[in-house]
Amino acid sequence: MKKKHRTRKIVISTTFLIINILVVVLIARYFFADATSTEFSTVFMSWMDHWYFVLMALLCPIIAIFVEALKFYVMIGKKLKKHRLSVSIKTAIFGKYYDNVTPLGSGGQPFQIMYLYKYGISGPDSSLLPVTSFIMNQFAFITLALVAFITGGYLVTSTALKISAYIGSIFMIAMPLIVLFFTVFPVISRKLSVGILKMLHKIKMIKSVDQRIQKIDYFIVRFKTSFQLMSQSKRIMITSFLLSLVYQIAMYSIPFFVILSLGIPVNYFEILALCVFLYAAVAYIPTPGNSGGMEISFAILFSMLVYYEVFWSMLLWRFASYFLILIIGLVALLVDFIHQRRHPFEIPEKERHRVVYPLATLENTKNLIFPNIEKGEL
Repeated sequence: MKKKHRTRKIVISTTFLIINILVVVLIARYFFADATSTEFSTVFMSWMDHWYFVLMALLCPIIAIFVEALKFYVMIGKKLKKHRLSVSIKTAIFGKYYDNVTPLGSGGQPFQIMYLYKYGISGPDSSLLPVTSFIMNQFAFITLALVAFITGGYLVTSTALKISAYIGSIFMIAMPLIVLFFTVFPVISRKLSVGILKMLHKIKMIKSVDQRIQKIDYFIVRFKTSFQLMSQSKRIMITSFLLSLVYQIAMYSIPFFVILSLGIPVNYFEILALCVFLYAAVAYIPTPGNSGGMEISFAILFSMLVYYEVFWSMLLWRFASYFLILIIGLVALLVDFIHQRRHPFEIPEKERHRVVYPLATLENTKNLIFPNIEKGEL
């Protein structure tokens, strides 16, 4: 049954990749139909002459994924002695893959949670790690956005795009702040969760409410205490933030190398600032990979630099920043699927509940949050 499910998942992912390619091509053809463009042969020759810049553009997303994997490697700590590096790499790849094939990048964290749980990370900790990674990425983005808005705002001539970037930045910072709010104030998150459960019970979608409430209590206490203990480690927090910063810079450096591959000299920091505006402006567009908004925003921001090559520049940038990640993710899924069939990985249930970060017992936390969890080691 599991094999059929995984096969179906890979088929769906492949189909979705093909559909995404078609969507981007159709959008590109529609919006660039009236634009005067250099012949592809001319652009291709320029790429061949400056192949090292093309290579750097393609290496940037690979560096970004590797840095993301290092972040998970640091956060996982010594929990997984045998599979720590491979699981960290796959968690990073699968997370970015599902972020790019789901609206608003909402699919990466749930898949990472399931994958980490499968390899022995407890439920609360397998939720904690992707959430922490997400928060650090958003804070790194906001750090770069503030610098770009203050020092590079004059580079953006489109008022509409500039306003869109400001709105997108608010959207980007709102999500991690909401997560932190419910972590710091678990009683509120519990009340909301219980309210949703009771509503689902009334419409006959779930049966037992009390049992599920106990599971929520168990999860919230575990998650909160894990988050507190991990956040107390300055080394982990600072390292995770710095790696997130490198991840963002690597992704935003792609247009710089794309433009250099055309033989056009540009200022790195100006391109970096423009790319921050680009990603901020489309942050709230609810299409997989922000398709549509990305292509149009790229044309608006970079057309004055690449002139007649804007169409081909957009395609190379989009391939490096989006489709290359999808291809890497799809290959990783296939490799993982084949490996699992040959060497199925199983872990005893009690091993799975050994946590990454030592947790307080109920005796230390029952007065802090909820009193109805069974006594003993959480």
